[in-house]
Amino acid sequence: QSPTTTVSTSAESKSAEAWMQCAMAMKEHEEAKIEAWKEEIDTELVFAALFSAILTAFDVEAYKMLQPGGSNGPSVYIVTNGALVLNSTISLIPDPSSPGPSMRYAVAINALWFSGLICSVAAASLGILVRQWLNQYTSGLTSVSPDIARVRQFRRDGLKKWKVAEIMMLLPILLQGAVVLFLVGLVLFLEQLNQIITTAAEVLVALLLFFLLVTTILPSVSDDCSYQSPQAWGFFVVFQASKRPLRSFARSISWVARERALVDVSGPVLDQHLLVEADAMLLEDDFLREVVRPCLNDMPAGASIKSYYDIMNHRADRVEHGLPYFDTRNDRTESVAILADLTLDALCKTRVEPASREHAIRTMQILEPLLVRSLPLTYFHFCRVFCSLLDDPDEDVRHLAFSILYQQLWRNLALADQFSSEGCHGEPFSGVAYLFGSQGYH
Repeated sequence: QSPTTTVSTSAESKSAEAWMQCAMAMKEHEEAKIEAWKEEIDTELVFAALFSAILTAFDVEAYKMLQPGGSNGPSVYIVTNGALVLNSTISLIPDPSSPGPSMRYAVAINALWFSGLICSVAAASLGILVRQWLNQYTSGLTSVSPDIARVRQFRRDGLKKWKVAEIMMLLPILLQGAVVLFLVGLVLFLEQLNQIITTAAEVLVALLLFFLLVTTILPSVSDDCSYQSPQAWGFFVVFQASKRPLRSFARSISWVARERALVDVSGPVLDQHLLVEADAMLLEDDFLREVVRPCLNDMPAGASIKSYYDIMNHRADRVEHGLPYFDTRNDRTESVAILADLTLDALCKTRVEPASREHAIRTMQILEPLLVRSLPLTYFHFCRVFCSLLDDPDEDVRHLAFSILYQQLWRNLALADQFSSEGCHGEPFSGVAYLFGSQGYH
């Protein structure tokens, strides 16, 4: 084999290995997440079953309060010593001397308790549905081959698009709502028995409801609050008034055929999402250097640049006017150097993609603050890329590249002298001398 073929084969092998590591990382993450979801659903199903059984016993007695000629009062018999007599079905012996509640109370109690029962049963039904969806999601995803990785990412994108996680969040919300409805109905029920018992119950119920309300609202007003429950997320969504319209989804012959067809069409986009989400999940410098960077270099220019922007945005300390910025006060020189190398790679990609002048300028604007700390570690890469841009056909790109190159070398004269013998200041820098002499830069 020729040296060129050997180098090409080595690069392809390194790229394939990087994609394999990325797919493996995503597979492990997805398996852990889905398993946690299933355990949470199982717990909620058990609670829904037990709570529905308890609530049904109360509903059986409560509906009699609405029957004509039936028991008008709550089915409670208070013995002289204050004890309550219960049978095996929680049906209590009516007290003939106790005046019955008004029809308004009877309707309110039944409405609250039956509504709570419906919410509990609805939570159980939704839990079974989501469990089935998750089983379908994990079927056939045992390997980490490129095809299976794309299928996994396709299904992951589907989970996000069709709000499966948000639907699953309805389960604890429905169960919490059922508990609240039951407690309010219980207070109304106890009002017909004894004022002291009612007051004690009202205090305890009020404390619980206040705690639930506060822990639901706090995450929306405090960024570092850890009370991030599904009901708190729902309040936050309503609070921010951010809603998206539902989209129709076309039918296909079968689940598998439709999925495969869409995966084949959306392959590059799925690769882009896979890489970006894997980096956002781990946020490790070694993973960025050894996996993300080779994968970005292997991707088409358009997808690579979009992935680069997404990675920089979720790694940035802040984003202003569409440009990510990184805090230079902390000790992250090596991390910044990796991001600078990633930016230089993206800058090369911008000159491959047609009509990418805006991408080139934006990428150089992102790179310039990074070079303040990372230039000693990225010097050769920086020189090679920017010297090639001095001959760029676009005048704005050429002038901005020269300006950044000139400023960085002027600020780091000792560094330039140190590396001048390593080949970076060879033929490409004849363009620098030409620009200095002919265009009057000083």
